Order: sequence, then C-alpha cells, then structure tokens
Amino acid sequence: MKHFDKNIAGSIILKQAMQKAKVFNLIFTSSVGMTGRGHPSSLNKNLLTNNYEYSELIVEHAAG
Repeated sequence: MKHFDKNIAGSIILKQAMQKAKVFNLIFTSSVGMTGRGHPSSLNKNLLTNNYEYSELIVEHAAG
C-alpha cells in the first residue's frame, strides 16, 4: 500500500498544487518505462510484476 500512497496520492497532491498555482504543463516520466519490457505505451497490468509498477502505471494513465 505504501507505493499507492506515495505514487498515486502524491501525484494527486502535486496536480492540485499545480492547479492552485496555475501551472498547467508538466514533463512526466515514469520508471515503469524503464523496466525493459518495451515501449511504455505498450505496458498493461498483465505485464507488471509488483504493486510499485502497477501504481506507476495508474499514474501514467492519469497523467494522460
């Protein structure tokens, strides 16, 4: 659960702070893309091996 708290909740807090500060651009990169399993856009939950990777994928999709 710690990965969900840090990755997902932390990303939500960051997005809220950015909106409050009227910052609308963010360069986002995720360590899931560095796992060596192909292009990040081709990742899906069936390829992920642990909760950390799954929480990163959720954030990637939310960042859109």
